[in-house]
Amino acid sequence: MTGGANCVIILGTNNLIDQIENIDRLVIELNFIYVMLTTVQRSSHSVTAIGNHLYVFGGEYEPRIPVDNDIYQYNIKSGEWKKLMTTGEKPSLRIAHAATSISNRLYIFGGRTGIETDENVFNDLYSFDVISLKWEKFEFDSNDILPEKRSYHSMTSMKDKLYVFGGCGEKDRLNTLWEFDTMKCKWRNLPSPDKEQIKPRGGCGLVAYNNCLWVFGGFCGFELDDVVNFNLENQTWSVLETKISPRSVFAYGLLNGFIIGFGGEQDPSSLGHSGAGEFADDVILFDVKAGTSSKFLRLNIETDSTIEKRGWHAGDSTDNCFYVFGGNTSENTRDNMLILLKLKNN
Repeated sequence: MTGGANCVIILGTNNLIDQIENIDRLVIELNFIYVMLTTVQRSSHSVTAIGNHLYVFGGEYEPRIPVDNDIYQYNIKSGEWKKLMTTGEKPSLRIAHAATSISNRLYIFGGRTGIETDENVFNDLYSFDVISLKWEKFEFDSNDILPEKRSYHSMTSMKDKLYVFGGCGEKDRLNTLWEFDTMKCKWRNLPSPDKEQIKPRGGCGLVAYNNCLWVFGGFCGFELDDVVNFNLENQTWSVLETKISPRSVFAYGLLNGFIIGFGGEQDPSSLGHSGAGEFADDVILFDVKAGTSSKFLRLNIETDSTIEKRGWHAGDSTDNCFYVFGGNTSENTRDNMLILLKLKNN
């Protein structure tokens, strides 16, 4: 299961909307790889990077119908894909879950299998050891406090803890924040922001850096452009002055001290999830090292080849590279392109 590669680089800084310190030395290198494994075409999935591998799980080929519950591994060095043969209790079929990693373990939380938002929604938690290839489901007592069931939420990790924010609950969109201690196997409900100030949402970005959580974008009935910060030390929320161009269901991550985002939905389809909305193909960056004083900037992609606009895709970073896989294109087709973005200082 190998993939052919085409590489087109040519992304500079001439299209910046906002400026940050030393941005003139920043160049984005963009590669793209067509993956010759059609069964992996999907959207509403997860991509998790651990070491020299990417792990793809879940998602849909037809709208809202989970494609499989296998886990696929992409070897970054060899360019080979393979479906892993695993042991243990693996997650059921699902879309719209969230994933992250700590050390050699990948974590999957929530998602859904139903056609409607409130149908067959999960709040279960699994881990996958990428060395032993074994799945494990976390079991909880009836008196344990657990997060609300949700889909299209966001999850990230810091040290030995997982953080889950937002998503579509069984009744309404959520803006609750939860922490899971992987050592104690306990959930904790952290302070949620005011709903008028920071709207409940699905499909937002969530990145952990320097003892803070950064939330940006998402969908609350319309696409959001806000950037907010949760300080884990003093447990307070802050709304930043900077904005992003409105979007949801985009790929995001942390790359060389920058929060990075790619693509996403900028206007929903009149057919809902069955159609293709207005999608983006740009890159957004935020110098998280500069803290709340920084501004998001936006770069338009200009290459010699077509990288289709997309939403409902996923991405993650490893070894100073940000990888984006799959998604739904403007033609309302699920994609199997693997895109590589890399920051370079001239």
